[in-house]
Amino acid sequence: ATDGLENVKLVNVGGAFLKGMQDGMKLYGTEGNYITHPNVEGSYIVSCMLYSAITGEKAADALVPDAVNAELAPEIKKLADSFSFESGPIL
Repeated sequence: ATDGLENVKLVNVGGAFLKGMQDGMKLYGTEGNYITHPNVEGSYIVSCMLYSAITGEKAADALVPDAVNAELAPEIKKLADSFSFESGPIL
């Protein structure tokens, strides 16, 4: 018998988000001294990683919404792909 989880994929969004923050990307909003929710770029890295997990395609080919900083978008896609493909398979 199987537990029904053999086709489940886990996407390491937290790891990519943390790496982006360590590299100086501003991926979150703030309220006073508190980090709040992801900003547009933070949400975009999540969507890039989910896009890759669902389609098997690299985020490098994904569209960039107008609200996302166009200069930061290639860096976000590269980070998303590094966690989705270069760090091994999505588990």
